[in-house]
Amino acid sequence: MSRRSSSNTNNNLLLYVDSLLQWRLSFLLIACLVLGGTAQIVMTYKLPLYLISLLIIGQTLSSKTREPIKTLWRPPFIIGAAFFALFVLYLLPLPPAIWTGLSGREHIVDGFNAIGSDIPWLPISLTPEITLFSLFDFLPVIALIVVMTLSAGRREIKNSQMTIVALATFAALLGLIQTLSGPESFRLYENFTPKFAVGLFSNANHLATFLAMALPLALYLTSRSEKSVGWQNDLKLSQIFAAFATIVIIMGVFLSGSSAGYALLLFALVLTLWIINKGSKMGYTVLIFGVALLLIILIDAFFLSGQLQEVLKKISIETQTSRQVIVETSLAARRDFGFFGSGPGSFADIYYLYEDHDMITPLFVNEAHNDYLQVWFEMGWPGLLILLAGLIWLGWQAFIASTSSGRRRRKAFIFIIIALIPLIHAIVDYNFRNISISVLFVYFIVRIDTLCHDLKNN
Repeated sequence: MSRRSSSNTNNNLLLYVDSLLQWRLSFLLIACLVLGGTAQIVMTYKLPLYLISLLIIGQTLSSKTREPIKTLWRPPFIIGAAFFALFVLYLLPLPPAIWTGLSGREHIVDGFNAIGSDIPWLPISLTPEITLFSLFDFLPVIALIVVMTLSAGRREIKNSQMTIVALATFAALLGLIQTLSGPESFRLYENFTPKFAVGLFSNANHLATFLAMALPLALYLTSRSEKSVGWQNDLKLSQIFAAFATIVIIMGVFLSGSSAGYALLLFALVLTLWIINKGSKMGYTVLIFGVALLLIILIDAFFLSGQLQEVLKKISIETQTSRQVIVETSLAARRDFGFFGSGPGSFADIYYLYEDHDMITPLFVNEAHNDYLQVWFEMGWPGLLILLAGLIWLGWQAFIASTSSGRRRRKAFIFIIIALIPLIHAIVDYNFRNISISVLFVYFIVRIDTLCHDLKNN
């Protein structure tokens, strides 16, 4: 009897651990959204996130039931590994004969000569300490890839999808509370976008990006007809929740005051409804949008004292001229740094040397507000070529999906739409400097890779 009892206890413990692991991916996503919602260097938040990521990586790699490591040798992961390796390359000390020949290093050489010092070995990056710190931001992304590729099953993936929608709903509702409570209430970070909702982020534009990415998933879960999806296999409950989440997400984008967010919302809404409802009625989705719009107007009229007017004013005066100045100044500076650029994380320090110091402005330019330009600025042509390879791969997946058929094809297109949202927004912002957005983007890239691989082989 004692052996049976011990065996039952062990079996129960294994079942309990297995049930917990079904929420491992969800826990990682929650940690990234709560602790990684800023591009700022905030160690209080980022250190716990790095530790969580390392623990999840260790647990997954040590599991006896995981897939073999060779599973990671797929195009998107190879491209990601090349990008990581390039970061490392910028940190390797080089002899003076090499690094002094790189463009943009003349002033450093002059500085050593001025003090009569020997020229030391130095890396390509002009800000190696920032480049080194930036490497740690890869940890949550690596943890996500390792879990999803080597270990996560269907239930864990489905749980994570509902978690993303739940997090978006919470972030939008938190944004509403922030807007109602005052300019500094319920904010996670010390530096944040004033007057508008930021949710779990420090920047209202990043909240809008996150919510726009979650919207197609919420609409998709609302429209699902498979009985195997949802929380606790309750299809109606999960659909009701997803419909409610869709309304709240739309409201949250409006509260963010992000003009780019409105365009992304429209992009996501139109394309998702077209994919989901192609050849069928669109009544319930149109109703959701109508209810969300009415809710926004009522909340604005009765609680926010004309917040929409403030949003419209922000759009009309938003610094397109300042962004244009940032781009022009960045391009002028970029010409001085040749093939390799100035190094990851160096943008703010280099930009300061080139901006017009006679022009008084409250704007502090810490990023290029164009991720593509900043990659080229900091990582030169090698970084831009790796980025181009990733875009070509995504285009190829869209082609694979377009030449396939079935339910997985529709799901693949939904995820491609989601992946395009931060890529489009990156033209005028710096989404990928934010861990939360980067991890969420990679989540859908992994799903696209899996679905399109299945579509190609079936």
